Amino acid sequence: MSSSQEIHYLDGKWVREEDCKISVFDITVLRGFGVFDFLRTYNKKPFLLDEHLDRLFNSAKEVGLTIPLTRNEIADMVHEGIKRSSFDEIYVKIIVTGGVSADAITPGKPSIIGLFVKAGTYPPECKTDGISVSTVQYERNLPKAKSLNYMQAVISIAEAKKKGSNDVLYISYDGEILEGTTVNFFAVKNGKLLTTDDGVLYGITRNFILKIAKEMGLEVVLTPLKMEQIKEFDEAFISSTTKEIFPVVRIDDQVIASGHPGPITTSLMNAFESAKQHL
Repeated sequence: MSSSQEIHYLDGKWVREEDCKISVFDITVLRGFGVFDFLRTYNKKPFLLDEHLDRLFNSAKEVGLTIPLTRNEIADMVHEGIKRSSFDEIYVKIIVTGGVSADAITPGKPSIIGLFVKAGTYPPECKTDGISVSTVQYERNLPKAKSLNYMQAVISIAEAKKKGSNDVLYISYDGEILEGTTVNFFAVKNGKLLTTDDGVLYGITRNFILKIAKEMGLEVVLTPLKMEQIKEFDEAFISSTTKEIFPVVRIDDQVIASGHPGPITTSLMNAFESAKQHL
């Protein structure tokens, strides 16, 4: 799609890519202050839009931002952007900036940005063979807010790639497995699905997987997961909007069980694939 087409949204106007600009004095630029949410389409329909809007407004509340549009107005913007796009499937990023600040620290009037880009794909081996992840000790500030501060993620992913890992898990200062750079983490042990419920962003895909798991009759346990438990996991996987479900077969130097995607992870991937097509 040519960038000359007006497919992006900026403060009430539809603009071309080259015109989608904010002030360098916006504290999103100066301080990294702001929030966003990110969703995708399936069959050109926004996936779990209501849930993403709930989280966007909660994120803004967590950091003290007032969004200058209503939920319905943002929903209308999302639908209009999808309609304008010629891509088969779309990633949608809704950004609320901190606004231009008089003193470079106090929030001003936020800008609202809607970006509509072609949905990407991953190598099929990420699902069929599974991935490896590294760990780093880090706890996100205000974990319930989806903020624009991804400095640690950018640094950690670069380091992980040097080690041949696909992603990174954040480990708390007392050794608890929290979440990944852009993903939630799950483990399977003795037929039970385990994931932490504290100190993490509540992923929309995570919540959808928990719902599917319960419908499948799986026992779901919200519980802290410690590093020393890794060797006891029967299966593990990560989840996100872009990745859906990727089996994890290695964490640092520890191979998970057989080193292959397990049956429960595979069943959840199949159920997710079916469910997303019928929403």
